[in-house]
Amino acid sequence: MTVRAAVSVALAAALLGASMPAVDRVRVQHADARIEGEVERLQTVARSVARSNDVVGDGGSPARARVTVHLPVRSWGASQVTEFTVLPPGDGAAVRWQVRGGERRHRTLNGVALAATGEELTVHEGGRQRLVLELRRLDGERTVVVRRPDTVGEGAG
Repeated sequence: MTVRAAVSVALAAALLGASMPAVDRVRVQHADARIEGEVERLQTVARSVARSNDVVGDGGSPARARVTVHLPVRSWGASQVTEFTVLPPGDGAAVRWQVRGGERRHRTLNGVALAATGEELTVHEGGRQRLVLELRRLDGERTVVVRRPDTVGEGAG
């Protein structure tokens, strides 16, 4: 009887070990899909701000929207985000991210210029991340600038 139990435990451990790479792959795919959805939502809000408002001149308060993105945390169903970045103007892709165990991904947003103020804005942890979107003119182009709520916007004009 003890031999059967030992063989059963060994077989269960082998099956679990063989299935873990597939489980990890699915976690990465699920996390990437969740981030892709958050980027879509960010794009929708940015388009709305850009289409519904005018850029104000120096000294004026820019059109503004607040958005909370929900980035994946490690769970049985998803890998954790290790980097979520809104790039500065002129870097081509507007958003870049990577989840633990996955490849770095880039996304250019269609129909709206989106950029971080100055340097890139990078988040290294999952969970709820609050962002402020402001319509500004950067290098002569209407741009929705993304910043953290605790930072003051710059680059107006």
